[in-house]
Amino acid sequence: MMVSSVICQNEEVLAALKDGSCDIGILPFPLKNSFKEINGFNFLLRTELGFWDTLCREKMPASKFLVQTDAAAHVTFYITKCSPK
Repeated sequence: MMVSSVICQNEEVLAALKDGSCDIGILPFPLKNSFKEINGFNFLLRTELGFWDTLCREKMPASKFLVQTDAAAHVTFYITKCSPK
């Protein structure tokens, strides 16, 4: 499996999420979609988010969450689709 990351503008992240060319997108603002519309996407979460972690898991049971424990490493990027070698 290959994992890659790219730092880009918010518009590029939104376009990649919309067209399915990325699996995980990190933005500095919430999407205007409801939980129902984004259920099934994969997300990066930081630890110690209080109610947010529980809320995400309850509202998006089909989603998978990668939990990042190092707050200093939390940057805006997106990971392109994983593909086997």
